[in-house]
Amino acid sequence: MAKCIACKSDYTPGSPCPRCGANNGPWEKWQEKYRGLSGWLDFLAPGLYLPVFLTALTFPVGVAAAWALWLARQVAWPWVPLELSVLTLACIIIVIAIYEGRNRIRERELANRIRHNPSLLHSAQSRILVVPLVAIMAISAWTTIILSQPGPAAPEQNCLEHLLSTVQRDGPWSAATRHAVVDTLTLGGPLSIAALSYLSLIPALVYSSSLSLALRYADRMNQKMPLPIFLNTAKLARLVKSEAEQECSNLGPGLIWEGMERTDDGGIKLTARYCHDRKVLEDLAGKKTDLPMHTECEVAADRWGHVQSITPKSEVQV
Repeated sequence: MAKCIACKSDYTPGSPCPRCGANNGPWEKWQEKYRGLSGWLDFLAPGLYLPVFLTALTFPVGVAAAWALWLARQVAWPWVPLELSVLTLACIIIVIAIYEGRNRIRERELANRIRHNPSLLHSAQSRILVVPLVAIMAISAWTTIILSQPGPAAPEQNCLEHLLSTVQRDGPWSAATRHAVVDTLTLGGPLSIAALSYLSLIPALVYSSSLSLALRYADRMNQKMPLPIFLNTAKLARLVKSEAEQECSNLGPGLIWEGMERTDDGGIKLTARYCHDRKVLEDLAGKKTDLPMHTECEVAADRWGHVQSITPKSEVQV
């Protein structure tokens, strides 16, 4: 059975969803379009395949940089091929994971519209900016630490003072300045600024560019697909009431609905009461009054309208 794009229930392809009535015809065509290699290329095309290019260049650019350091100052990093292989693999995993999760990303972005004060990390738009920003902050902090260390060629100065004095004395394009830069990058700490920058910025850029493509994909999808049922509070409430009444059919003549609230995850809570007994009260004059006894209950459902619990709360008289 196929899954309805609007309420995540089983339906028969070619027919409306029996649960929420959504027309899944556009969803069926969309799935055909984004299947296999053609779907992968259609997903990447709006961003000019940037995540793939970044991933493909990760290993050769890193090797070229390491080779340039060797030619300049005979600085050997024998672990570079292994690190670059792991970095390339990580970038590949990031791109594939975001592509495979593109529909869930769309649903989470739509759910943010009805969440109460969603956190910054709930938003894909925010993560596109935050992830590279965190990498840049880490690089800046490490750079500050490195530049505050004694200069490798002039221990009486820190690295920054050594660089500035070299530039002032020999000019920015001199061999001495190039050597001072290389010394700072390679001898200033257990990890160089260049290595940290490369190892953090590349996956951050791959992640951000892939996530940006997922948001473009979601925008295109929102224009053609039925929107999730959790965006329509009235429709969601009707569906939950109907399913709750079916589950509680043995409780009496029916549920009396009284209150409703949305939950932080986009779901819904409904308050209802049902008659479960009757009580006869007699006043001082001997007059008897037959009163129905009701039990108040809370119906909790997820954002797709699936009832998760029906919890009795208290007894009330009416």
